[in-house]
Amino acid sequence: MVYAYSQHIYSSREIEKACKLNLAFIYLLRGEKAPDHNTIARFRKYHLESCAEGLLTQLVELLAASNEIQFENLFIDGTKIEANANKYSFVWRKVVEKNELKLQDKAAQYLKEELGYRKLPDYITSEYLQSVLSDLILIADSHKTNFVYGTGKRKSQIQKQIEAIGSLKDRQHNYEEARSTFKGRNSFSKTDKDATFMHMKEDYMRNGQLKPGYNIQVAVESEYMGSAGDFIRRKVINCSPLGHQFRILFSNGFSSHSGRSSMHM
Repeated sequence: MVYAYSQHIYSSREIEKACKLNLAFIYLLRGEKAPDHNTIARFRKYHLESCAEGLLTQLVELLAASNEIQFENLFIDGTKIEANANKYSFVWRKVVEKNELKLQDKAAQYLKEELGYRKLPDYITSEYLQSVLSDLILIADSHKTNFVYGTGKRKSQIQKQIEAIGSLKDRQHNYEEARSTFKGRNSFSKTDKDATFMHMKEDYMRNGQLKPGYNIQVAVESEYMGSAGDFIRRKVINCSPLGHQFRILFSNGFSSHSGRSSMHM
């Protein structure tokens, strides 16, 4: 898989084809049968992420054993890569926090005034609203409430309460998911939640438009890439001089498994 990616081969079908026809791939298989493209796709989906770091660490150790790198000098550089995501699918943390506060006040007011709740938690979660909704549904079932829809239909009080709490619960759940997705960032894209909106070097429209992308930092020694990371926090990106912050952030690529670290950065 690593060799295929290094040769710009990413399709599972193309990797399968290379394993059957390409001598370099056949050599790496060591006599094993070429894997099916479905097997490659399943491995990439379920197992590659968990073993990639260990595999790349083994490559670094192999370079060290061959005396190609000495763990003495570590050079760091980076670039911004635009993500393949919709430019207008942004979600901003400040907007989410502002709207969630409004929703908390609205939910608390409704629970107190409409449903008669006296004691409420300081933070009303979607799980709490789900428990309230479940209780209302049980009450509606016990009274054999007939739910009606459409124009000209008069809804019962319990149906209005169920629909209101259901709407509040869904909105609160969306805000909770958004907050867990930010992970210290100020924004993310709905179509690529790992991408963060930032200024790019290539600004074709010359309007300073923010675009979804990644800020990739790479640590190199003796022209070999030893570690890489996607940096999303501006404080880390702009830290100068390099040194302590990057030493902490990049040390795993060199020392987490080997116990060694570069001396100079």
